[in-house]
Amino acid sequence: MLLEVVIGLGVFAGAVLVSLGVISFSDRAAVGARNHTTALSLCKGALDNELSKTFGSVADSVNTLPIQNENAGVVSSVNFQVSVKVTNIAANQDLVTVEVSWPENNRTRKVTLQGYSVNA
Repeated sequence: MLLEVVIGLGVFAGAVLVSLGVISFSDRAAVGARNHTTALSLCKGALDNELSKTFGSVADSVNTLPIQNENAGVVSSVNFQVSVKVTNIAANQDLVTVEVSWPENNRTRKVTLQGYSVNA
């Protein structure tokens, strides 16, 4: 009887530890998804902004934007770096590349979008 109780407590403790690990992983995944969504929105906005300019006025630039997030009552700030690079393809066509990068889990993640600026 005592052996069955000890085994039952061991199984219960193992299940509790596994569920806590899943919760911790899901919190990190939620933060990662939020950062990716924010970066994609910043990237789309920057590309739209650059492509709305007249041909020839689009220029290379780099900006850092600190964005605050809250997760489980903890406020943190993430620095998103928005880089715009313009590559001339032809006399009347430029390739505009916007890259948004940010630090996450000891590595740098990034989102990149491209569009064309043409002289019509």
